[in-house]
Amino acid sequence: MELDWSTIALEIVNFLILVWLLKRLLYKPVQDIIAQRRAAIEATLREADDKQAQAQALRTQYENRLAEWDKEKQAARETLRQEIEAERQKQMAALKDALAAELEKTRSVEERQRAETLQRLEESAVAQGARFCAKLLERLTGPDLHGRLLELLVAELEQLPEKRRAELRNGWRGQAPTVEVVSAYTLSDGQCARLQQSLDQLAGAPCRLTHREDDTLLAGVRLSAPPWHLDVNLGDELQHFAEFTHDGH
Repeated sequence: MELDWSTIALEIVNFLILVWLLKRLLYKPVQDIIAQRRAAIEATLREADDKQAQAQALRTQYENRLAEWDKEKQAARETLRQEIEAERQKQMAALKDALAAELEKTRSVEERQRAETLQRLEESAVAQGARFCAKLLERLTGPDLHGRLLELLVAELEQLPEKRRAELRNGWRGQAPTVEVVSAYTLSDGQCARLQQSLDQLAGAPCRLTHREDDTLLAGVRLSAPPWHLDVNLGDELQHFAEFTHDGH
């Protein structure tokens, strides 16, 4: 077979024209479409990367917020625990003070009741002792003891110091007083005279005596010339003893 170079040349020209046409009309649009598609894909990928970065940032923010929230909860829990502990300590202190006050009050009441009971017992004992002594003295006393007590009274009057005598006279305003004489027994004439003499010397002038008997004195006498009073008798001494014992508590 014989080659036709002109045909071959035309075929080559046709092929080159075809290639140029394909490149011009087909290949370049396809490349442009591919480039646009690649750009779109890259844009999509960048957008996805941005969204992933935003999601990661949100996740980090959320985790940080959770961590802060845990810290806040822990701090709030600790604050609440401290407040509860402080309130508990306060309530315990108040309860302790209240218990101490109640114990002190109870102790004071018990001590007062014990003291009152002891005082009543002592007063009862003193009263019983006084009654016993009074009954005993009622059996032991008599005119002899009465006379000795009267002599003791006269001796005390005669032995009063001058300063005391001056005070009594000032109390009587320089006038002879009226002296009430109360005795457990009837005074004899001699006893009345002796007592009158002692009182006249004491007052510095004759005194007026009034006399009456009182068997509650048991023995002895009681003199009264206001503002002065003098007791030398068993009944008043027993009464004074009971009153002194009572006032001593």
